[in-house]
Amino acid sequence: MAVCLNVLSEELKVRELYLWSDNLEFEVYKEQISNALLKAESRFGKIKLLPANASSYKRAFERLQNDEAGFDAMISASNLAREEGLIPLYFPLERGLLGVRLCLISEAAQPAYSLVNKNTDFKHLSLSIVTDENWPDSEILQSNNIPIVELNSHAERLDYTRQNQNVCYSRSIFEIQSEFAEAKDLLIEADFVLVYPQADILYFRKNASALVEAVQFGLEQAYADGSFQEIYNKYFRKLIADNQLYERKILFLHSPLLSSDALNSINQYGIFSFVNHQNKQ
Repeated sequence: MAVCLNVLSEELKVRELYLWSDNLEFEVYKEQISNALLKAESRFGKIKLLPANASSYKRAFERLQNDEAGFDAMISASNLAREEGLIPLYFPLERGLLGVRLCLISEAAQPAYSLVNKNTDFKHLSLSIVTDENWPDSEILQSNNIPIVELNSHAERLDYTRQNQNVCYSRSIFEIQSEFAEAKDLLIEADFVLVYPQADILYFRKNASALVEAVQFGLEQAYADGSFQEIYNKYFRKLIADNQLYERKILFLHSPLLSSDALNSINQYGIFSFVNHQNKQ
Protein backbone atom coordinates (compact mmCIF):
# COMPACT_ATOMS: atom_id res chain seq x y z
CA MET A 1 0.00 0.00 0.00
CA ALA A 2 2.84 2.40 0.86
CA VAL A 3 4.43 1.78 -2.54
CA CYS A 4 1.13 2.54 -4.30
CA LEU A 5 0.70 5.75 -2.32
CA ASN A 6 4.22 6.87 -3.22
CA VAL A 7 3.57 6.24 -6.92
CA LEU A 8 0.29 8.16 -6.73
CA SER A 9 2.04 11.00 -4.92
CA GLU A 10 4.64 11.25 -7.69
CA GLU A 11 1.92 11.25 -10.36
CA LEU A 12 0.05 14.07 -8.61
CA LYS A 13 3.17 16.12 -7.91
CA VAL A 14 2.98 19.61 -9.39
CA ARG A 15 6.12 20.60 -11.27
CA GLU A 16 7.27 24.17 -11.68
CA LEU A 17 8.51 26.26 -14.59
CA TYR A 18 10.53 29.26 -13.46
CA LEU A 19 10.48 31.95 -16.18
CA TRP A 20 12.37 35.25 -15.96
CA SER A 21 10.08 37.70 -14.18
CA ASP A 22 10.70 40.46 -16.75
CA ASN A 23 9.17 38.22 -19.43
CA LEU A 24 6.07 37.66 -17.30
CA GLU A 25 5.40 41.41 -17.34
CA PHE A 26 4.30 40.95 -20.96
CA GLU A 27 0.74 39.70 -20.57
CA VAL A 28 0.68 38.13 -24.03
CA TYR A 29 3.64 35.86 -23.24
CA LYS A 30 2.30 35.00 -19.80
CA GLU A 31 -1.02 34.01 -21.36
CA GLN A 32 0.56 32.05 -24.24
CA ILE A 33 2.76 29.96 -21.95
CA SER A 34 0.04 29.44 -19.33
CA ASN A 35 -2.25 28.22 -22.11
CA ALA A 36 0.47 25.89 -23.42
CA LEU A 37 0.97 24.38 -19.96
CA LEU A 38 -2.77 23.81 -19.69
CA LYS A 39 -2.80 22.05 -23.09
CA ALA A 40 0.11 19.85 -21.98
CA GLU A 41 -1.38 18.88 -18.62
CA SER A 42 -3.14 15.70 -19.79
CA ARG A 43 0.16 14.23 -20.99
CA PHE A 44 2.78 15.82 -18.73
CA GLY A 45 0.88 16.61 -15.55
CA LYS A 46 0.33 19.99 -13.94
CA ILE A 47 3.18 22.50 -14.33
CA LYS A 48 2.97 25.78 -12.43
CA LEU A 49 4.38 28.94 -14.05
CA LEU A 50 6.43 30.96 -11.56
CA PRO A 51 8.68 34.07 -11.76
CA ALA A 52 12.47 33.74 -11.63
CA ASN A 53 14.48 36.78 -10.63
CA ALA A 54 17.49 38.29 -12.39
CA SER A 55 18.67 41.87 -12.05
CA SER A 56 19.41 42.34 -15.76
CA TYR A 57 19.18 40.74 -19.19
CA LYS A 58 22.83 39.72 -18.93
CA ARG A 59 22.33 38.17 -15.50
CA ALA A 60 19.28 36.23 -16.72
CA PHE A 61 21.37 34.60 -19.46
CA GLU A 62 24.14 33.86 -16.99
CA ARG A 63 21.71 32.05 -14.70
CA LEU A 64 20.47 29.96 -17.63
CA GLN A 65 23.96 29.17 -18.86
CA ASN A 66 24.99 28.18 -15.32
CA ASP A 67 22.06 25.73 -15.31
CA GLU A 68 20.79 27.12 -12.00
CA ALA A 69 17.80 25.45 -10.38
CA GLY A 70 15.00 27.96 -9.91
CA PHE A 71 15.73 29.65 -13.24
CA ASP A 72 14.47 27.42 -16.04
CA ALA A 73 13.78 29.69 -18.99
CA MET A 74 13.66 33.16 -20.48
CA ILE A 75 12.24 34.70 -23.64
CA SER A 76 14.56 36.51 -26.04
CA ALA A 77 15.06 37.16 -29.73
CA SER A 78 16.22 34.20 -31.79
CA ASN A 79 19.97 34.42 -32.34
CA LEU A 80 22.62 31.88 -33.32
CA ALA A 81 25.08 32.94 -30.62
CA ARG A 82 22.49 32.64 -27.84
CA GLU A 83 21.63 29.06 -28.74
CA GLU A 84 25.02 27.70 -27.65
CA GLY A 85 24.87 26.01 -24.28
CA LEU A 86 21.09 26.43 -23.95
CA ILE A 87 18.02 24.62 -25.26
CA PRO A 88 16.10 26.87 -27.66
CA LEU A 89 12.43 26.11 -28.20
CA TYR A 90 11.81 27.07 -31.81
CA PHE A 91 8.32 28.54 -31.66
CA PRO A 92 7.80 32.26 -32.48
CA LEU A 93 5.69 33.55 -29.60
CA GLU A 94 4.81 36.80 -31.43
CA ARG A 95 4.64 35.01 -34.81
CA GLY A 96 7.59 36.94 -36.23
CA LEU A 97 6.38 40.50 -35.56
CA LEU A 98 9.77 41.22 -34.01
CA GLY A 99 11.24 41.33 -37.52
CA VAL A 100 8.72 43.87 -38.86
CA ARG A 101 10.20 47.32 -39.43
CA LEU A 102 8.49 50.58 -40.44
CA CYS A 103 10.17 53.93 -41.02
CA LEU A 104 9.97 57.45 -39.65
CA ILE A 105 10.64 60.04 -42.37
CA SER A 106 10.46 63.77 -42.99
CA GLU A 107 7.42 64.94 -44.93
CA ALA A 108 9.62 65.82 -47.91
CA ALA A 109 10.94 62.25 -48.10
CA GLN A 110 7.66 60.48 -48.86
CA PRO A 111 7.65 60.95 -52.68
CA ALA A 112 11.06 59.28 -53.00
CA TYR A 113 10.20 56.38 -50.69
CA SER A 114 6.93 55.80 -52.53
CA LEU A 115 9.08 54.73 -55.49
CA VAL A 116 10.60 51.85 -53.50
CA ASN A 117 9.20 48.53 -54.74
CA LYS A 118 12.11 46.17 -54.06
CA ASN A 119 15.25 46.05 -51.93
CA THR A 120 17.59 47.17 -54.72
CA ASP A 121 15.62 50.40 -55.16
CA PHE A 122 17.19 51.95 -52.05
CA LYS A 123 20.62 52.02 -53.67
CA HIS A 124 19.30 52.97 -57.12
CA LEU A 125 17.34 55.89 -55.65
CA SER A 126 20.22 56.95 -53.33
CA LEU A 127 18.10 56.29 -50.24
CA SER A 128 19.43 55.10 -46.89
CA ILE A 129 18.10 53.70 -43.63
CA VAL A 130 19.16 55.21 -40.31
CA THR A 131 20.11 52.67 -37.64
CA ASP A 132 22.57 51.98 -34.81
CA GLU A 133 25.80 50.01 -35.18
CA ASN A 134 24.89 47.89 -32.15
CA TRP A 135 21.53 46.77 -33.54
CA PRO A 136 21.13 43.55 -35.55
CA ASP A 137 19.32 45.68 -38.15
CA SER A 138 22.66 47.09 -39.33
CA GLU A 139 24.15 43.72 -40.29
CA ILE A 140 20.87 42.52 -41.78
CA LEU A 141 20.37 45.64 -43.92
CA GLN A 142 23.97 45.57 -45.15
CA SER A 143 23.74 41.88 -46.03
CA ASN A 144 20.75 42.82 -48.21
CA ASN A 145 22.76 45.62 -49.92
CA ILE A 146 20.63 48.39 -48.44
CA PRO A 147 22.64 51.57 -47.64
CA ILE A 148 22.64 52.55 -43.98
CA VAL A 149 23.61 55.51 -41.79
CA GLU A 150 24.74 54.52 -38.29
CA LEU A 151 24.29 57.02 -35.46
CA ASN A 152 24.82 56.47 -31.75
CA SER A 153 21.77 57.96 -30.07
CA HIS A 154 18.02 58.07 -30.64
CA ALA A 155 18.07 61.89 -30.56
CA GLU A 156 20.81 62.00 -33.22
CA ARG A 157 18.88 59.61 -35.44
CA LEU A 158 15.70 61.68 -35.15
CA ASP A 159 17.54 64.93 -35.94
CA TYR A 160 19.33 63.40 -38.92
CA THR A 161 16.01 62.11 -40.28
CA ARG A 162 14.44 65.56 -39.91
CA GLN A 163 17.28 67.19 -41.83
CA ASN A 164 17.64 64.70 -44.70
CA GLN A 165 14.93 63.72 -47.15
CA ASN A 166 16.89 60.75 -48.52
CA VAL A 167 16.85 58.76 -45.25
CA CYS A 168 14.30 56.91 -43.17
CA TYR A 169 14.66 55.81 -39.56
CA SER A 170 13.88 52.10 -39.14
CA ARG A 171 11.70 51.35 -36.11
CA SER A 172 9.99 48.27 -34.72
CA ILE A 173 6.25 47.92 -35.30
CA PHE A 174 5.95 47.76 -31.50
CA GLU A 175 7.39 51.25 -30.94
CA ILE A 176 6.75 53.37 -34.02
CA GLN A 177 3.29 54.69 -33.06
CA SER A 178 4.47 56.06 -29.70
CA GLU A 179 7.57 57.60 -31.27
CA PHE A 180 5.49 59.14 -34.06
CA ALA A 181 3.29 60.75 -31.40
CA GLU A 182 6.38 62.24 -29.73
CA ALA A 183 8.16 63.35 -32.93
CA LYS A 184 5.29 65.33 -34.41
CA ASP A 185 7.40 66.79 -37.21
CA LEU A 186 8.08 63.32 -38.67
CA LEU A 187 5.75 60.95 -40.50
CA ILE A 188 5.38 57.18 -40.62
CA GLU A 189 6.38 56.17 -44.15
CA ALA A 190 3.13 55.19 -45.87
CA ASP A 191 3.90 52.58 -48.50
CA PHE A 192 6.28 49.77 -47.51
CA VAL A 193 7.31 47.55 -44.63
CA LEU A 194 10.64 45.79 -44.14
CA VAL A 195 10.33 42.22 -42.90
CA TYR A 196 13.20 39.96 -41.87
CA PRO A 197 12.99 36.62 -40.05
CA GLN A 198 13.20 37.28 -36.32
CA ALA A 199 11.12 36.16 -33.37
CA ASP A 200 10.95 35.92 -29.60
CA ILE A 201 11.53 32.33 -28.52
CA LEU A 202 12.04 30.49 -25.24
CA TYR A 203 15.52 29.49 -24.08
CA PHE A 204 15.83 26.78 -21.42
CA ARG A 205 18.72 25.70 -19.21
CA LYS A 206 20.49 22.50 -20.26
CA ASN A 207 18.86 20.20 -17.70
CA ALA A 208 15.28 21.33 -18.33
CA SER A 209 14.59 19.06 -21.30
CA ALA A 210 11.43 17.62 -19.70
CA LEU A 211 9.99 21.14 -19.40
CA VAL A 212 10.97 21.90 -22.99
CA GLU A 213 9.09 18.83 -24.19
CA ALA A 214 5.97 19.79 -22.24
CA VAL A 215 5.92 23.43 -23.36
CA GLN A 216 6.61 22.53 -26.99
CA PHE A 217 3.78 19.99 -26.96
CA GLY A 218 1.45 22.56 -25.39
CA LEU A 219 2.30 25.30 -27.89
CA GLU A 220 1.81 22.93 -30.82
CA GLN A 221 -1.56 21.81 -29.41
CA ALA A 222 -2.61 25.42 -28.88
CA TYR A 223 -1.66 26.30 -32.45
CA ALA A 224 -3.55 23.27 -33.78
CA ASP A 225 -6.77 24.09 -31.90
CA GLY A 226 -6.55 27.82 -32.66
CA SER A 227 -6.22 29.08 -29.08
CA PHE A 228 -2.66 30.31 -29.72
CA GLN A 229 -3.91 32.43 -32.63
CA GLU A 230 -6.80 33.75 -30.52
CA ILE A 231 -4.40 35.04 -27.87
CA TYR A 232 -2.13 36.48 -30.56
CA ASN A 233 -5.06 38.34 -32.16
CA LYS A 234 -6.23 39.62 -28.78
CA TYR A 235 -2.93 41.44 -28.24
CA PHE A 236 -1.67 42.19 -31.76
CA ARG A 237 -4.64 42.60 -34.13
CA LYS A 238 -5.06 46.31 -33.34
CA LEU A 239 -1.31 46.92 -33.68
CA ILE A 240 -1.36 45.36 -37.15
CA ALA A 241 -4.47 47.29 -38.19
CA ASP A 242 -3.18 50.63 -36.87
CA ASN A 243 -0.03 50.23 -38.96
CA GLN A 244 -1.88 48.93 -42.05
CA LEU A 245 0.61 46.08 -42.23
CA TYR A 246 -1.11 44.02 -44.92
CA GLU A 247 -1.89 47.03 -47.12
CA ARG A 248 1.81 47.86 -47.53
CA LYS A 249 4.39 46.66 -50.04
CA ILE A 250 6.28 43.94 -48.16
CA LEU A 251 10.04 43.94 -48.71
CA PHE A 252 11.46 40.62 -47.51
CA LEU A 253 15.04 40.55 -46.20
CA HIS A 254 17.21 37.55 -45.39
CA SER A 255 19.06 37.41 -42.07
CA PRO A 256 22.59 36.03 -41.55
CA LEU A 257 21.96 35.95 -37.78
CA LEU A 258 19.38 33.15 -37.71
CA SER A 259 19.72 29.38 -37.53
CA SER A 260 17.87 27.23 -40.05
CA ASP A 261 15.74 25.79 -37.22
CA ALA A 262 14.63 29.25 -36.12
CA LEU A 263 13.83 30.21 -39.71
CA ASN A 264 11.82 27.02 -40.26
CA SER A 265 9.75 27.71 -37.14
CA ILE A 266 8.92 31.23 -38.35
CA ASN A 267 7.92 29.85 -41.74
CA GLN A 268 5.69 27.28 -40.03
CA TYR A 269 4.06 29.34 -37.28
CA GLY A 270 4.70 32.98 -38.20
CA ILE A 271 2.53 35.43 -40.12
CA PHE A 272 5.05 35.58 -42.98
CA SER A 273 6.63 32.85 -45.08
CA PHE A 274 10.22 33.45 -46.13
CA VAL A 275 10.03 30.45 -48.47
CA ASN A 276 7.57 31.94 -50.96
CA HIS A 277 7.61 35.54 -49.63
CA GLN A 278 3.95 35.70 -48.66
CA ASN A 279 1.98 36.91 -45.68
CA LYS A 280 -0.32 34.34 -44.08
CA GLN A 281 -2.49 36.76 -42.05
